[in-house]
Amino acid sequence: MLRAIRLFLAILLLIPCLCFGQNVRFKFYRIHPCSAKEELYTLYFLFKMPRDSIHEYLPQMKDTTAYLPGPGKYGLWLAADQDTVIDIPDTGLFVFRYRYPELYLQETGAVDMPPAYFKCDTLAEGYQEGHYADGRIMIRGNFIDGYAKDSVVSYYENG
Repeated sequence: MLRAIRLFLAILLLIPCLCFGQNVRFKFYRIHPCSAKEELYTLYFLFKMPRDSIHEYLPQMKDTTAYLPGPGKYGLWLAADQDTVIDIPDTGLFVFRYRYPELYLQETGAVDMPPAYFKCDTLAEGYQEGHYADGRIMIRGNFIDGYAKDSVVSYYENG
């Protein structure tokens, strides 16, 4: 009887230990479109899907890893792009690689200035096109000093 009680207590203590650490560690790498250079990126946050405005998961400054409560669908918010939904199937380390668009809209940092278009980290000038990773067109337009000259046309991934 005493042995059964000890076994029961051991199992009771072991179960929380097995559940501890069943989280997801999320690392984000950004691939530069013009140089194909890969860099660790920290300007993002994740949220549980469907949209949970209470909990936002940010990368930790010490190790650039975001710690998520477990597997599932998460929304990824990027400052220069639309939200992306990621399905994380299992616990452990999940590495996400994202090819940054070659032509993108970004804040200039100047006071009272609207965001400007950049291509390969320089202000867009003249006729420019940006493409999805598979080569299909994503955006096109005519630009003067990073601002649209007449119109900018954006295309969804499905064309």
